[in-house]
Amino acid sequence: MEKIEPGGKIMVKMKKAISLLLSIIMVTSIVTSVNITAFAANYSGSCGENVTWALDTDTGELRISGTGDMTDYSDNTPWYSYRSGIKTVNIDYGVTSIGKYAFYDCYGLTSITIGNSVTSIGERAFNLC
Repeated sequence: MEKIEPGGKIMVKMKKAISLLLSIIMVTSIVTSVNITAFAANYSGSCGENVTWALDTDTGELRISGTGDMTDYSDNTPWYSYRSGIKTVNIDYGVTSIGKYAFYDCYGLTSITIGNSVTSIGERAFNLC
């Protein structure tokens, strides 16, 4: 029979095991008590000489505002990589045209409000919506 002495190999292994167990318990209690919250991101930029866009990812609203014409696009718009989260588009009074392919492939789009200053809509502006 093996004799256990203070400071022996078995005691050292036991202390390491207890220390590891306590560390796991502490980490678990910290992780479960942390409240993780996702924050909405907001993106914005230019889409015409005097026209800007702003996307609120929390609400899914893409707002086009300013004065004058929107840019005509032939491929990706500035908000193209966020298109799956766009639910509504609001084009404010002052914007006079909606550019070609402006909302192309915005497949999550369910509502569009167009200000009465818009006098032209570019080809395929709402294609695949």
